[in-house]
Amino acid sequence: MKYAAHVGWVGASAVALGIGAALLADPATAGAETSTADKPSTSAPAQAGPRKPAKTTASSARAVGRPLSVAPRSRPRIKPAVGLRQSVQKFVQTAQRTWFQRTFEAVTPTFPPQTRSEALDAGQTSDPFTLDGVDTDGRRLTYAVHGQGSAGGTLTVAGTQATYTPPSSWDGDAAYTDNFHVTTSDFWSGPHIHGLSGLVNLLTFGLLGSSGHGASGTVTVAVEPFSAATFPVDFVNNSPYTSSQVYVTVMGQTSKDHWAWVDQTGTAHAINHDDATAPGHLVKDGVDYANMSYTLDEAAKLRMPPELQGARIYVSVGQPLYIGISQDNTGWTVPDPVDVANPNYDTVYDWYEFTYQYGGVPFGANTTQVDAFGLPLSFTVVQDSSGFSATRGTAVSRNQVFATFENSVPAAFAPLVIRDGQGNPLRIASPRSVQPGALAHYLDEPVDDFWATYRTQTFTFTSPGVYTVSGQINADNQFAYTVTALNPAGVSGSYVMAKPTTAEVFAGNGPFVGTHEQGAFLAQLNAAFNRGVASSPEQWGNVAAYYPADTKHNSYAQVFHQLGLDGKNYGFPYDDVNNQSSVLILDNSQPPDTLILTLN
Repeated sequence: MKYAAHVGWVGASAVALGIGAALLADPATAGAETSTADKPSTSAPAQAGPRKPAKTTASSARAVGRPLSVAPRSRPRIKPAVGLRQSVQKFVQTAQRTWFQRTFEAVTPTFPPQTRSEALDAGQTSDPFTLDGVDTDGRRLTYAVHGQGSAGGTLTVAGTQATYTPPSSWDGDAAYTDNFHVTTSDFWSGPHIHGLSGLVNLLTFGLLGSSGHGASGTVTVAVEPFSAATFPVDFVNNSPYTSSQVYVTVMGQTSKDHWAWVDQTGTAHAINHDDATAPGHLVKDGVDYANMSYTLDEAAKLRMPPELQGARIYVSVGQPLYIGISQDNTGWTVPDPVDVANPNYDTVYDWYEFTYQYGGVPFGANTTQVDAFGLPLSFTVVQDSSGFSATRGTAVSRNQVFATFENSVPAAFAPLVIRDGQGNPLRIASPRSVQPGALAHYLDEPVDDFWATYRTQTFTFTSPGVYTVSGQINADNQFAYTVTALNPAGVSGSYVMAKPTTAEVFAGNGPFVGTHEQGAFLAQLNAAFNRGVASSPEQWGNVAAYYPADTKHNSYAQVFHQLGLDGKNYGFPYDDVNNQSSVLILDNSQPPDTLILTLN
């Protein structure tokens, strides 16, 4: 059956193989035109197979034929026509070669050894994962698993993905590895031959030669008990609030686009809008909400699951958070620090951010003031196997944060302090979130200075080993710049940037959004504006030069760097530039042994 599937095109393949061989031997002859000097050609180059549309049609071949007349007046047109004809012929020949090679000298797929780490309970099947077969011709691959694994587990294939189920005898206590023999094939991806050996194999119905369609490899599934891929979260409460007054809410993705909340035992539950009417649900201003919070007293056994990406651990004072869930259960309403209509506006809260996938994404976490400050938080990450131990965040009291902010920032930043009806401070909003009064144009001056400086001077900047940038303000009042990648795999290009507003500088959006090396440069430029050193690119990497007294800058971020451990905090979106944020990231995808979250 396998060989019969291709019998219908064996004859055509043999003919095309001869044409293709001629093309490779003498492409100029194979693609030659047959026009005469006094008659335009109506022939197209010989076609051995499909090509890109509108490039090798008969009409395009005629367009590059010889002119009708060889009179002197026509001669100036001969060279361009011949040059164009040669260009088209070259394109056609390249297309012919490419088609021939893909059809008759197809590359055999490969299947390098693949290891997948899974954290499972007894009887639990893994989430789907992608098999790593490679076909450099871009053909669709199919997969087959041959037998059970070396440890007795089962690998089930559906398309290009697989799921793993442990053997029924596994009790979920001990780690083990399971090896599978897996083959991949490009046979069903359309007619093609893998060279002479493949043709012989096809013509002899598999008796001679090798089809070249398949490859085999080993898929190793490294299984850990579910608990081994999780990690504990320990809270230290140094705040003036009792542990019964502080609530915890954990939200994150247990797989791509699947949001969940984590209860006090470490169990992840898919978000469900029906929970808003379940027993024990929350009510605020007559609106029902799912109850996804618990107090610090109840969080003594909290653990994080083997995967939770884009996650937040909220802590709130006096009441839980009220979070709406979409009707299709695909999203939830993030507490908004500046929206008076948000049900959490009158609640003091803050959060930690982290992401982690066992065996896939290293644990990384940070505290953040990018949107607002509510509570002084710090955290410690410990991993014994790598010797990693570090602490980041804000380790002073809440009263000290407010006092430092109000006593040190320029008057334009004072309205960022938000108070409740009794005058008690709720939070400090970031200038990214809101720009009241004079703050709306606060950074216009340094932006104007950058524009004025580089209207007459050439801007240059180098990120060592990564890229260089040069540019100038053009006649259209845009920053026109060229990014040259220093890494061969990088992306170079020329771009223009509109003059940013103060709001765009604070938010890091609008003209500061890019990709590849350009995006990295725009992050540097945005950070430089926030730090008050944009017009001095030689100082972009000098932490001691940040936030100069004689240049307007993001004074909100400056305060949190003054108060942050080791001078590090996350005061604006690109504050991770030059390693100034509170981020801590492990260098492996094993779990930390301890995550300590401290309320100060």
